[in-house]
Amino acid sequence: MDESILDGDQIENLIKFCPTKEEMELLKAVLSHFSGGLGGSDDLVANEIEVQQHQKLEKLYISTRSAKHFQRDIVRGVEGFIVVGSKQVEIGTKLSEDSRKYGAENTCTSGSALSKAAVGYSSARMDIERERENLLKSLGTQFLTKNGVYDFWNWFDDRTW
Repeated sequence: MDESILDGDQIENLIKFCPTKEEMELLKAVLSHFSGGLGGSDDLVANEIEVQQHQKLEKLYISTRSAKHFQRDIVRGVEGFIVVGSKQVEIGTKLSEDSRKYGAENTCTSGSALSKAAVGYSSARMDIERERENLLKSLGTQFLTKNGVYDFWNWFDDRTW
């Protein structure tokens, strides 16, 4: 038997699945309608550019959001630094006062090298704590404002080093 000849069942299947002329015209109309809605190949390129722009905007949004979170973390860190630093200033000031009292008011060691060292340490420690307190105040007022980190960097750039 010649394999190039189709039997009856194969012919029926071809007739079932092959579109008629009317179906082909309808299919062409539907395809042209959908491709016409996109505007053909020119609009496909424009749509692709639009999609790329949208993706760039989305990346920008994500990076901006992560930068804001990073900024918030920095602000929280500085707030923590100020709180801990303030407690250290409080403790250092108390130590300075106690050293001064020991050196100046202790009658047993008055005039000795130990009392002079305690008074000297007290004076130096008080200067250090005063400077630290000024730094913390400056951070608190200029850095932790409504605008957050931006003001700090402006403050930092304005300083002459």
